[in-house]
Amino acid sequence: MARRFAARALCAAFVLAITLGTPTNADDAGSVSETTNLDVWPLPKSIRAGSGVANVVPSAFHIVLGNSSANHGTLPLVSAAIERLRTTLFLADTGAGTGATSPYRRASFPPVVNGYTQLETLLHDASDSIPAFRKLTVMPPTAQTEPITAENLEDASERYVLSLHETSGKLSADTEVGLLRGLETFAQLVRWMGADLGGYAIGPLPLVIEDAPRFAWRGLMVDTARHFLPVGHIFKTVDGMAAMKLNVFHWHFSDAQSFSYRSDVYPLLSEHGAYTPASSYSREQVAEVVQYAFARGIRVVPEFDVPAHSASWGKGYPELVAACEDTLKAGEADGDFEKQVDKVAMRPLADTTWTFLDKFFREVLETFPDPYIHLGTDEVNGDCWVADPDVAAFRDSHGYNWRSTLEVMFRRRLEKLIRSAAAGSPSRQKPIRFVLWDSESLGDIDSGKDDDESESSDNSDESEDDGGVALAQTWRFWERGQATQLHRRGYAAKLCCAIALSASSSNDLCQLSV
Repeated sequence: MARRFAARALCAAFVLAITLGTPTNADDAGSVSETTNLDVWPLPKSIRAGSGVANVVPSAFHIVLGNSSANHGTLPLVSAAIERLRTTLFLADTGAGTGATSPYRRASFPPVVNGYTQLETLLHDASDSIPAFRKLTVMPPTAQTEPITAENLEDASERYVLSLHETSGKLSADTEVGLLRGLETFAQLVRWMGADLGGYAIGPLPLVIEDAPRFAWRGLMVDTARHFLPVGHIFKTVDGMAAMKLNVFHWHFSDAQSFSYRSDVYPLLSEHGAYTPASSYSREQVAEVVQYAFARGIRVVPEFDVPAHSASWGKGYPELVAACEDTLKAGEADGDFEKQVDKVAMRPLADTTWTFLDKFFREVLETFPDPYIHLGTDEVNGDCWVADPDVAAFRDSHGYNWRSTLEVMFRRRLEKLIRSAAAGSPSRQKPIRFVLWDSESLGDIDSGKDDDESESSDNSDESEDDGGVALAQTWRFWERGQATQLHRRGYAAKLCCAIALSASSSNDLCQLSV
C-alpha cells in the first residue's frame, strides 16, 4: 500500500499538457495564421492569430448572451458563469488595495521571449492608438437538445469556437459546457499589464480558437481519507480545476486511515472512523460541492474502497471487518503502521456485511448523481482475511487461487447489488458504472505477455460478466504495458497518471492524483 500511495503522489508531479482537438469552422477573423504561441492552458489544438492587440476597459466592457438578455433564464450554467466572470475577470493586482487576485492569472503560463511575454511584446510594438475591446457575445448552444444535469454531464459536448476581433468577439459551442470552457479560455486571454501599458489587454488579435477535448475524462483525485481538507479548500480546488478545464473530481472518501464521509444511515462510520468527528463531510456539504462542481461543468465521482483498506469502517462497526489483530501485531516489527492497518479487510461472506453495504450504497446513490462510482477493490491481504472463519473455510475448499476467486466474487456481488439499487431509483435515468483499481479482482492482468501477443479474446466471457466495470484505474504506471493489458482485457477505457498519453483511442483518460 505504501508503494501505491507513493505512486499516486508521484503522479501529481507530472505536468500534463492535455492536447485538444478541432471541432467546427470559425468565422473569418481577418489576417490570421496558424500558431502554437498563446497564453492559454491547456493549449488548444487549432489557433489562428494575427499580430494586433487591444485594451480592455472594465467600465466599457460587456458580455452579452445571444444578443439578448431575455435568453439568460434558459441557460442556467452559462448565465451563472457569465456573472462569475464579471466578478473575477478584473481582479488582478492593480494596486487598488483590494487584495484579491483572479484564479485565471494564477493558472496561466505566459511564454517569455527576450524577457517579454507575448502580450507585452504586442503592446510595445503597437501604435499609439490601441483599440478598445468592448464586447463578447456568447451565442446559445447549437446542439443541446435537453437540459444538462449532473447525471448526464458526461455526455455534454465540450467543443467551442472563440473568435475575437479588435473591438468585439463571439463565443459559440455545441452545449453550455462548451461555452463554459470557452469562457475560461477568454478569461485567460485578458491580462493586467500594468498602468504603463494601458491596464488590461487582450491579444493577439484577430484570434480564432477551435477547441474540443482529446481526453473525455480529465480527472483530479483528492484523497481526503488520508489528508482531510476543509470544505472551503475543496471549493478552491474545484475552481482551479475549472480554470485548467479538468472535468472529473475523483473524491477518495474512505481508506484504512479514515472515513471522511458523514453517513446518515451509519453515523458511526465517521464518528469513530474519521480522524476526528469534525474531519468528515456531511451530506449537505457534499451536495454543495456536487452543485458547485456541476455549475463549472465538473463531475464528482466518489470512491469508497472495499473490501480492503476498510479498517476505518470497522472502527464504528467492528462486525464488518475480519478480526486479525494477531496478524497486524506480527507485522509491527517493520515499524510501518500504514502497511499494517491496510491489511484489514471486510468479511466478504457474512450476511450482515451485505445488508450493511446495500443500505449504505443506496444512500450513496441518493447523494451522488454521477453514473460512476469508484469501488477500489484492490490489495486484499489474505493473511488478515483468513482470520474470518468463513473465509478460512472458503480457502480450504477452493485451493491455491482462493483469494483472487473470492475477490472477484465479492466485486461482482457488490456491483450487482448497486446496479439493482440504482435501477430501482426513480431519480436515476442512466445505468450505474464502476471504476476500480487494477487488482486481482479484475483477473490476471499481470500475465507477463508482451504488447504484441494475444488480444483479449481469451477473456471475452469475463469481460461480458464485467459489463458494469467501465474504467480500470492503474497506479503502477512504471510497469511496462500495464495500461495496455487493461485495455486489451475488454474494459471500455483506462485511467492513467502519466502513461499512455500518446495512445490514439478517443476513450483514453487521464488523471492526476494528490
